[in-house]
Amino acid sequence: TVYLHGLVRTRDGKKMSKSVPETCVDPLESIAEHGTDALRLALIQGTGPGQDLRLYPEKMESCRRFANKIWNAGRYILLTIPLGTPTAPPEKVHSELAQWLLHGLNDLIRHSQTGLEAHRLSDVVDSLRSFFWGEFCDWYLEWIKPVLYGTDETAKKITQAVLLHTLSELLKLLHPFIPFVTEEIWHHLPHTEG
Repeated sequence: TVYLHGLVRTRDGKKMSKSVPETCVDPLESIAEHGTDALRLALIQGTGPGQDLRLYPEKMESCRRFANKIWNAGRYILLTIPLGTPTAPPEKVHSELAQWLLHGLNDLIRHSQTGLEAHRLSDVVDSLRSFFWGEFCDWYLEWIKPVLYGTDETAKKITQAVLLHTLSELLKLLHPFIPFVTEEIWHHLPHTEG
């Protein structure tokens, strides 16, 4: 399967052309400034079927911030999860917050699979970004901090398992789009399934 995208344009809609150098974005300079993952993501984001792609520094910077968010969240989680924590979800989850997160994760997995099969890469990236930044980081990670630093060891253990399982699944979903950051975090996960 070959995926053909629209034209790459500047912020004001001018076609990028090597015969007009001021309209071009040098990928090597962009990688040096924003990172490879940010450039990859900027090239995917906003490329719906039949649409041309607009590429400009602020878009790449926004994508760089997202890659940085993944990195920071991954490092924070790895610092709070003890070695030997399983990446499989716990069999019983009583916390409504964890049930909400896992339900949202399952919906995200189904949506991503459907989107990839339909070649709607931009829609998949938008959903992954929204879930990772919103539900996972802004809500779940903030709400579970009292449990992670609390004294209820059973609740802490289940919360850590849900946290690690969710991070693991999100890394798998994000990997085709942001391979370098996700690969680096993945290598530091405990990778125990039971």
